[in-house]
Amino acid sequence: MKCKLIIMVIMSFILVNCSKKPQDVVSQYLQANSVEERLNFVLNSDEVSPFLHDRYAGNDFTQKVNWQIIGESAYSQNDIEYFIVSGKLGEEYFEYFVTKADDGYKIDWEKSIGWNRMSVAAFNSIRPQTPTTFYTYLKLANYYNYEFISARNSYYSIEVVESGRDQRLGHGYISKNNKQAEKLFNLLQDGLWHKCIVDINFTPYDEGGSVFFIDSVRTFNSYYE
Repeated sequence: MKCKLIIMVIMSFILVNCSKKPQDVVSQYLQANSVEERLNFVLNSDEVSPFLHDRYAGNDFTQKVNWQIIGESAYSQNDIEYFIVSGKLGEEYFEYFVTKADDGYKIDWEKSIGWNRMSVAAFNSIRPQTPTTFYTYLKLANYYNYEFISARNSYYSIEVVESGRDQRLGHGYISKNNKQAEKLFNLLQDGLWHKCIVDINFTPYDEGGSVFFIDSVRTFNSYYE
């Protein structure tokens, strides 16, 4: 009898979770009062748990900020169906990427937050010369230094901030001959920050500054690929 009751409780839990809509999952995530509670609504929670604890260290989740869900749309990437739940948290707009897991809808937290597994410190230490993908915030700049000091006529200067930890990466330079350069310039010419996924790498003639190539731009003004 006990076993039957336990099975019924488990099945009930699964059915309740599977019946939730993507918007419901985002709402419950935002209502959570701790990182541990938030992990209940996150994809691969065991794997990403250290990242959430890093990101939200010292946060008081009981101090709520007004938020509202604005809309929901669906798309597929690599045969995975995603729902983009958009809304406003305080004065900031957000997009949460939600997908279906075995136990119901879950938030792809790394994609939603723009979490980079390589930190700024690691990037500056390793100084990779092969393109490395980062979730970033970009803003048009006017800074030319180190190996790019004479590159004003041939490269656009872009200020780059790593999005997951909100740390400055430095300045990236995209060749004006790059077919993506004009599209990026048009996006950034308003002088505001825009979120983009970019591939960046240091130059073969690295002089030790926080300057690097923007090899390619994967997304413009979103982390939606």
